[in-house]
Amino acid sequence: MFGRDAINFHLMKNMGLIEPYGSPLEALKALLLIDASVLPAAYYNLFVRSRGSSQAAIAREVQSGRRMARVIGLKGVPQIVPKELMAHVYSLTKADREGRAIVMLRGWGIDDAEYGRIRKTILDVLGEKEKTLPQIKNSLPSSMSREVVRRRGKRVEKSTSVAIVAQAMYQRWELLRGGVGRTPFEDPGRYSTFERRFGVMKLDESRPDALAALAQAYAGRYGPVSAEDFAWWAGLTKGEAASAFEQAGGMAPLEVEGIPGRFFLPEGVAGSIESRPRPSGTIRMLMTDDPYVKAYANRARFMPPLYEGGVITKFGESTPVVLIDGVVHGLWSMSGKTCVVEMVAGPGDSEAAIRTEAARAGRFFTGGAVDVVFTAHREKV
Repeated sequence: MFGRDAINFHLMKNMGLIEPYGSPLEALKALLLIDASVLPAAYYNLFVRSRGSSQAAIAREVQSGRRMARVIGLKGVPQIVPKELMAHVYSLTKADREGRAIVMLRGWGIDDAEYGRIRKTILDVLGEKEKTLPQIKNSLPSSMSREVVRRRGKRVEKSTSVAIVAQAMYQRWELLRGGVGRTPFEDPGRYSTFERRFGVMKLDESRPDALAALAQAYAGRYGPVSAEDFAWWAGLTKGEAASAFEQAGGMAPLEVEGIPGRFFLPEGVAGSIESRPRPSGTIRMLMTDDPYVKAYANRARFMPPLYEGGVITKFGESTPVVLIDGVVHGLWSMSGKTCVVEMVAGPGDSEAAIRTEAARAGRFFTGGAVDVVFTAHREKV
């Protein structure tokens, strides 16, 4: 049995929150993948874990490099996935992504024949280039694109056949969408082919094999974890997650002091957990959808009860938090050139160190100095 402090310290080390990794790629591999619905937050979540990185360097790596990409991943959301995990993520999500693409195409009145014609032309037009949707449309014969309509109740939505086909191709990992903008946080919305970045990759594998591989990887990087945790992270049912742990094999059960439930680690990993780590006073400002917070269904290990209703939104996003020695002790946000920190619990002598971390976080988002507004409400965790 391990205590919460021991596990928190182990996971902070694993996730680059004590000693950062040498590059954004190393940080991403340590996290397996990260949610990227909010690009600035995703870039920050890599920045805080990698030495000497910058907004621009991370944007180039994500949007034009050949070692990671932003794709539709687990749970149907945009995620940054390293090349090594792409086959597993592609295969696990393929049926769901295909279902969404078909529903979208049918909802807009686009049949297989029309889809096939436009798809082929888009691939021919893009070739080795990146183009925005208007640029793609301008490169097509005028007869190729038509206005399409979708009805949702009393609401009527309008689009074009080319736009809908491009979205379906993005769902199917045939196209990538993004590109490097004039500023690191800008998303110019340019399309390019997946093959242009990564060549001809063998992405298809059996869903059970993909599921077992991700279960093993998740338990290794985020464990101790439960079947409920894996189900939450991967968008599965609890039964699917439990079966995946069984199929993966090599899982050792583990108890976490004070937290009910069955937890698992890959065999041999428990020996790397220090049973009594010294408190280091490590402070980290974690941004929206940070994996340390978001990757678990059971958050009692690092989240005091007074935060249970406020850190995870009704849409499943995690909000920015102040982490001290692996435990949530406060909240923070950016407003223009001001970083607002609200400490509802935590050590009373940490204000100076928290201000330093807040200023560092603020510089990442603004490119310069920020004002830090600090408020402390002392309550028992």
